[in-house]
Parts: sequence; structure tokens; C-alpha cells
Amino acid sequence: LIDVYGKKINLYDIKKEIILNFWFISCPPCQIEKKYLKLLANDNVQIISLALDENKELIEYISKNKLSSDWIYC
Repeated sequence: LIDVYGKKINLYDIKKEIILNFWFISCPPCQIEKKYLKLLANDNVQIISLALDENKELIEYISKNKLSSDWIYC
């Protein structure tokens, strides 16, 4: 995977359980779901959030909404 910042992510290097989350910015249920996913994130769980938006829009959204830096956004 390549994250929104251009960094290559190798899933084999992640030594945690992985939750893949598929979403897009203008999806109201997706926004609600993120609140609950935060409850699952811990030292043993890595959230990988796969968005269906353009990288530029996604980076702006992540910054504007102060989304968790512990998650990987692709």
C-alpha cells in the first residue's frame, strides 16, 4: 500500500492486528463509524483507513479534522 503522503506501507511489517476501514469523506455513516473505530485502536491494533477520495482532498480533511496520526490513511 501507498499512504496519502507517498510512504510505502508493507503489511508484513505491521506487527499488530489490522483493521481495514473503507470510507469516503462525504459518507455520513463513515464519519460515525470512525468514532467507534477509535475505541478499538490500541497498542495491539493498527487501523488502516482506505479512502475513496483524491489524496489532496483526503490530506486536507485529515488535517482539518485532526484525525488520529496513529492510523494509516491510504
